[in-house]
Amino acid sequence: MNNAYDKYAWKIPSDPIKYEDLPLLDVKAEYYHFDVQEIDTLKLIEKNEFLNWLFARHQFRSGIVKMDPFKIYDWHEDVGATNRGVCINALISPSPSLVMWSDNLRELQSQGGNSFQADIVPFQYELNELYLFNPSIMHSVYNFEKPRLLFSLQFEEAYEDLKYEELLNEIKNEYIG
Repeated sequence: MNNAYDKYAWKIPSDPIKYEDLPLLDVKAEYYHFDVQEIDTLKLIEKNEFLNWLFARHQFRSGIVKMDPFKIYDWHEDVGATNRGVCINALISPSPSLVMWSDNLRELQSQGGNSFQADIVPFQYELNELYLFNPSIMHSVYNFEKPRLLFSLQFEEAYEDLKYEELLNEIKNEYIG
């Protein structure tokens, strides 16, 4: 990894993902307290060189995850019930929001520890840009005055079989070369 932030998220050099270009399916569902609209992944990968390359190596499903204005998504790791060791996201709406990571959140009294302070690492997506995202570190999402639409893909492989660091290295070594 090149810098201290690479362990949380890494910008993927690829074509932008824009809402108006996504092949949406008429399938909506709730997923871990988010409203999600599914995307036709096979049509999507035809239009994006990186996603086509990735799908040939690691199959995935894709969708749009909506978060309402003035909401917080509580601190969590995705390796429990969701079993996500890595995902790829792109913010596709110009909604002011941010993600916070913390490596020592469990030291807080509210989490059963003895401390009143924990370190945080803030992160803001660049609009329409793909990011490799590490959901295995405690993180939270804060959304402000507009609905937040996030393109997200979930790999078919379980956490034990595909982890953030492994996929980061694979992209850097095999896709970028």
